[in-house]
Amino acid sequence: MWSARGIVFVLCANALAPRAGHGQRMAPGMGGGTGPMFGAHVGYNFHLDNTALGIQASLPMSRTVAFYPSFDYYPVTGQTWWGLNLDLAIRPPVVQFLYFGAGVNFFHVDLTGVSETSSHLDLISGLEAQMGRLRPFAEARFFVGDSTSFQLVGGANVPLQ
Repeated sequence: MWSARGIVFVLCANALAPRAGHGQRMAPGMGGGTGPMFGAHVGYNFHLDNTALGIQASLPMSRTVAFYPSFDYYPVTGQTWWGLNLDLAIRPPVVQFLYFGAGVNFFHVDLTGVSETSSHLDLISGLEAQMGRLRPFAEARFFVGDSTSFQLVGGANVPLQ
């Protein structure tokens, strides 16, 4: 059972505990107060001349840097095309709605039993709304490797906290 003295002690300790100052608080966004985010997107890959359907996550590593994995599926009749992107995204502290980054893209094609997976450099840049529970975004991706490809997607993220 809690005594009155114990309750007063806990309340006083909580009131006197150090708090983060305004300049020490993490800003909202990829590395900030929202924490991890998860979402879905739809877009178009201009080199493949095909629609892209996908999911992504944003896992903060610091105030401005996040691990940004994503998966794209390209619906093609009788074939399987997909891409896995493992990126680091940076959100400049002064412009929280903008992010950019780079990573590696693994692109897989299965043509009726014959499959091939290739890797590419993946460059990303995007804009994301920073308010509310649903965070709409628009993103451009440029894949560089044995061939180049450009992809535009739009979607929404939801903070997991």
